[in-house]
Amino acid sequence: MVRTQIWINGADPFEHPLPWEQELSSSDKIIYALLAASFLILLLRVISAGVDVVRFTEPAAPAISEGPSVPFEPLFFGFAALGVLIKVASNFSLGLLAAKWVLAGEQVGLPLLACFCMVAANTELLVSAGLVSHLRAILVKLAIQRQVKIKFTCISHLLGSQVGKFCVIVSAASTVVLVVHLSDHPLKLTTWLGSTLGLLLWVNASFKSIGLMSLEVWEEIKPIKSSSEEKSVVEFAESLSLQSGQQARSWSDMWRFKLSNEDELLLQHRLRLMQHAYPERWWLWRIHGFMLVSFGLLNACVPTAIICYCLSQVPKLQHMEIVGGTMPDLQPGQSDYYIQLHRTWKEDVMLIMLWSAVSGTEEQFPAYEIGRLPTDPEDSSSSSTYTITLTVYTLLDRQEFDPAQSGGALKRLKEITQQRDDLLLKAYNEQDSVDRNLGSTSKVTFLAVGMTGTGKSELCRWMTGKEDLCIPSSSTKSHTSEVIAVDGMPFRDPKLLSNIEWLDTPGRGDTRGYSKDSELWNQTVYQLRNRGSRNINAIVWVLNAAWQRGTAERKLMLRELRRTFGMELYRHLCVVLNFLPHPANKSLQEEEMSFQKRKFTDWILETEADMFNWSTHLFEEVQKQVSSLHIYGMSIHPKYYGQKPKDLPLSAPHLSSFPPFSHPVGLASLISLFKDTRGEMGKQGYKALDPGNLHPRIGPGLVLSGSYTRTCKDRIAHVTIAGEDWLYFK
Repeated sequence: MVRTQIWINGADPFEHPLPWEQELSSSDKIIYALLAASFLILLLRVISAGVDVVRFTEPAAPAISEGPSVPFEPLFFGFAALGVLIKVASNFSLGLLAAKWVLAGEQVGLPLLACFCMVAANTELLVSAGLVSHLRAILVKLAIQRQVKIKFTCISHLLGSQVGKFCVIVSAASTVVLVVHLSDHPLKLTTWLGSTLGLLLWVNASFKSIGLMSLEVWEEIKPIKSSSEEKSVVEFAESLSLQSGQQARSWSDMWRFKLSNEDELLLQHRLRLMQHAYPERWWLWRIHGFMLVSFGLLNACVPTAIICYCLSQVPKLQHMEIVGGTMPDLQPGQSDYYIQLHRTWKEDVMLIMLWSAVSGTEEQFPAYEIGRLPTDPEDSSSSSTYTITLTVYTLLDRQEFDPAQSGGALKRLKEITQQRDDLLLKAYNEQDSVDRNLGSTSKVTFLAVGMTGTGKSELCRWMTGKEDLCIPSSSTKSHTSEVIAVDGMPFRDPKLLSNIEWLDTPGRGDTRGYSKDSELWNQTVYQLRNRGSRNINAIVWVLNAAWQRGTAERKLMLRELRRTFGMELYRHLCVVLNFLPHPANKSLQEEEMSFQKRKFTDWILETEADMFNWSTHLFEEVQKQVSSLHIYGMSIHPKYYGQKPKDLPLSAPHLSSFPPFSHPVGLASLISLFKDTRGEMGKQGYKALDPGNLHPRIGPGLVLSGSYTRTCKDRIAHVTIAGEDWLYFK
């Protein structure tokens, strides 16, 4: 296959030569050879069919013998054609399986050639069987009308004809090749064997039958079963003046294998047979002949279509699984590495991004797989494993190359990038000033919390665009000692009519110790309670995805959040996993986020059980609350923000589809953080968090109303005073 190439050794990646100008691999040569052979066979068959059409329309046909004709039944012809087409379509699906193997990255060789041969042979077999049974049915219909009982002497099984023997031999040889090739893929092997066996059984049944017959026809056969004259196919054909050898074989018949003598006789005189059966319907003769010629081209069209499909699908790098290698000594602080295949491997050069979370010394390579992007994101059937040699360069190593070798490519890259930025800006300017289904124009307030160095302040810059107010820390000590309120437009986009307020809090877990953390949090809560507007719509807890262990600082932070906001915390909690690069594959990203949410919620529930020792019933209610939190994965970094086109907000249309904003940043997740929070505000019964509530609800229960009753009861006491008995009521 002609594969997509990403060169970093000085070649111009923007010059795409035509397919025939590129150096073809062995796989490409085999594919193009098969395509040329298929087109040649198809061309010869089309020419032969055209010659037959001219020959059969030149002279007038001999006189047709007198006798009853066959009633015209459109469904008879329709079902006959439909049955063959369905089987040919099933056979075509087998060829598509072979195409998937090629697109999965496997080399084209004998297995693929066997697949194409089997598809061509089976198509020839299916068309021949359908044609034979159809012509037999027409002959029987005509014989019934003339009170003749037809005796077939050459009806046999699949191997009773030349075409059957040849196709079975080809299928058997191809099956042997596939069994050897697919011995470690039992599912693929079972699919092929089962489908092929089903097709052969249908063909065998067709060769032993007389085609589709309606119930009325069988009822007509019963009275003539014993009283009518019995003739063989040859004898009945002679009565119709259809003698063997009377008419020369057509050119189309020369390109196929022979059938039995009786079937060859019917096929040779198919036009005359139709004239005897339907003498008054000349248009039916021509349509029927055209359909037979078209079906005869299928055995060349089906393989050609499969090969064209293979060539139309350009394989794209999806995964790569590296086995038998170790990772070199990589610096944990380095984020970009160029990985180049060894010079002796005759394929392409690729760029793979690694991040500090997987960097280390003499570590095993992370598992990748190589293959084509599937149509169904959940389809993982196309994957292969390769043992290859890699050469790893850091970004500094690449900068040591001769700039003159890559000067033209860099200049072209800048031009293309500028053209892209101009188009993005034009698309943004042409859109209306609407909120893009984000709700009303009320302000959305976010409270950002997290450990020092997780990227809270950087996230503030991405969300608000206020670079002067959102200043990230460059040390292990938080630069923020009080709550910083940043007001503005979300993503600095004036066309988003909602406003945003970002509250950046002091970082925790720095070198100043636990006591300083508690002091800063108490100061933060005090400032939140004395703000003009105390409502908080979402608490954004920023975490470092590369370091997600349940540390004591993180557990202490959860305790303080629960103490301050109570059980309502989980309805408004948004967890942002920073430094979690987005892969290009969407299904992998969804799987990763599902895993991260499950892991984080399990940790929260474990901490909840330690803090409150909930009963079983109450713990189930707590689980429901915790499961409502939102988790977002992204990888924001100042260098990525610096690549944002000038005067273009991050929320501009289509920007999230281009690297690095698509991956590794995951800009779509960042925008979803704002959209989801704004959507929650629009729901009925929504209430914002109020840090001024000194006694928030701690558990899942909620008292909506209450009442009590008091019962007064009289009490009789008996006393003796001065010798006299007295009764009194209390």
